[in-house]
This record gives sequence, structure tokens and C-alpha cells, in this order.
Amino acid sequence: MEVYLEQIILTNYRNFSRLELNINNNIIIISGENGSGKTNILEAISLLSPGRGIRGAKYEDIIRLFQQTEQQWSSNLYQEWSSNLYLQSKLGKALVHSSYSKKNNSRILEYNGSKISNSELTNLVNIIWITPQMDGVFLGSSSDKRKYLDRIVYNFHPEHAANVNQYNYLCSERLKVLSVNGGSSNDEWILILEKKIAEIALKINNLRSNTVDFLQDAIKSIDTLFPKAEIKVTHLFKDAVAEDVFLEKYLLELYKSRQKDKITKRTNFGINKQEFIVIHQEKNQPANLCSTGEQKALLISILLAQIEASKKVTRTNPILLLDELFVHLDDKRKDYLAENLINSKLQTFVTTTSLDGLEKIVKNAQLLSI
Repeated sequence: MEVYLEQIILTNYRNFSRLELNINNNIIIISGENGSGKTNILEAISLLSPGRGIRGAKYEDIIRLFQQTEQQWSSNLYQEWSSNLYLQSKLGKALVHSSYSKKNNSRILEYNGSKISNSELTNLVNIIWITPQMDGVFLGSSSDKRKYLDRIVYNFHPEHAANVNQYNYLCSERLKVLSVNGGSSNDEWILILEKKIAEIALKINNLRSNTVDFLQDAIKSIDTLFPKAEIKVTHLFKDAVAEDVFLEKYLLELYKSRQKDKITKRTNFGINKQEFIVIHQEKNQPANLCSTGEQKALLISILLAQIEASKKVTRTNPILLLDELFVHLDDKRKDYLAENLINSKLQTFVTTTSLDGLEKIVKNAQLLSI
């Protein structure tokens, strides 16, 4: 299924007072100097995915700054931003309107005029991105690596975003109950909450494991110049267990951790402790111990596997956002990646400060200068 953007309209968004772009279902190269707003366009597109986009920014920080003088900047003039993204979605023609107002301190999200939730966006479109900030994802916290994995899972299992949101909400409610009564074993409400938490955790566990399995198959099947990654997600109970055993063990652990959770005001056991492991297959070395260049190459390897798996598993074309991805790649890998993207037939947004070395991809792309 072809999914692609047709038009982007941004108002008071970052450095743009108003920007209108009509785009092809092809490779789009956005070129310009540093600070011109290339990544801002990618960010606006990335907000078609659950979460806060490629920067993880607060919505209020997206509002355009107005220059009063050469020395002074002020955000007093602008109090809101908006984006209108017209696309061919999984459900047909779509206008996704997004806006944020300081006055209400809330983001409005609409699909063809009807309000939708952030987690419902995966029913419309799948977005995959790589940014320079992600080069250090394997050096980051376990939470950073889980978020990276979950973004991959969203593209294969649209319900995963809603499951993660529901899990976080239920854990928050459980902590509120614990703060009030300490979680007596006879407390019916906390028993109900913990049962729901365990059931949602099982769904999250299964979807993460399922995605890792077929993504690993895709990695194995691709002949590539980039290093192959071995990926896995850790089990909560040392080894994989049957679903009924998982629920039983999970409920027991929640019960045992009630007092600790009450004191620390956080959930000390749960699916939020699961680890996403990435290993450089040829070196048999954890990604966090690899060089910066090797880590970037592993990210690209996983990206190529996502593209391959998307075609086979979802039969839906994702939209790719590649921010300065070709920087620091040698000519051989640049050419290989360019050819792969051309052959993928996916709508791909590429940002760059220079077209040097991108001659192969330029021939097949729409050029936008910012």
C-alpha cells in the first residue's frame, strides 16, 4: 500500500512564519545551510508518529520566535503553532491537522476534521527516522533503547502505542492507590489494577518479541555493506514462559513490590525494565562498545531491515526521514545506500548542507532549497 505526503503547511512553526511545500511521492532532498530549518520540516512530519517527534521537544518550544531587533528575540507575539499535512494514508486521502496553543497548553490533533489521539496516528501512516542525535542511542539509558525499539514496533503493530500509554496510565493509578492505603492484600481496586497491568504488559512483551524476531529475519536476509546486527529483547523471568505463567509471575512480583513502590513512588518491577540488546554480529560485540561510526552503521543496518520487513509484514510503505544521514559515510556506502533508497520506492526525506557526493540520488529526487 502506498502511503505518502502530498503537501505540508506550517504556521508559526520554529523559524517559519508560514511554509507551504508541495511534494512528490519520491525522494525529496531538502538542502540548506545549518539553521535554515531543514530539520524543522522533518520534525513536523515526525509528529505524524506517536510521541513528540524526532527532537522530543515540548510543544511550547516549537512556537516561532519573533525577532524584534538584531540583538533581541521574543516569543510574546506568537502564542500558537499549527501544521496541516495532506497525505495518502492507509485509510485513503487524509488531512492531519495539528496545533498547539499556549493559552490552553494543549495540542489538538485531527484527522479529516475529527479529533484523534496521538496513539491513533499509526492507523494512518508509519514513520521511520534516523537523526544525528540517534548516533548515541546505544550509549543511552535502557529507557532510550526501549523507546527506540517501541518506535519500531509501532510501525508493525499500530495497537502497541495505545498499549504503552495504557500501561503507563495504569501504573500511575496503582501508585496513587498505594500512596493512600499502602496496598493491602484485601484491596479489591489494586488487585484489579494489577491484573490489568499484567495483561497489558503481556501484550507489550509479545509485540516487542514478535517484532524483534521478524526484524532479525530481515537482517539475516539482506546482503548489505553495513554490519549486521543481532537484536533481542530480554525476558522478565530469565527465560520465555507460557502466557498463563507470565501473568501469574507478574502479579506475584507486583504484589511483592508494593511497599517498595509506595516508598520510592515508582514502579520497580515491570515491562518498563525490559532491555533491548543490539550486538555487532561479526565482532560479537555489544553496540555500546562499538565505535561511533560502527554504531551509526548498525542503525542504518536496522533501518534497511525495517524497510524490508515493512514490505513483507505490513505491505505498507513507511515514510523515511533521514537527517544528515549521508554525512561521514564513505563513497561506497553512500552509493549503496542511495541505490537502496531509490529501489525501495519509498517517499524519503533527506536533509543535507551539500549535494556533493549525492549525485546518484539527486538524479532521482525532488530538490527543495531552504
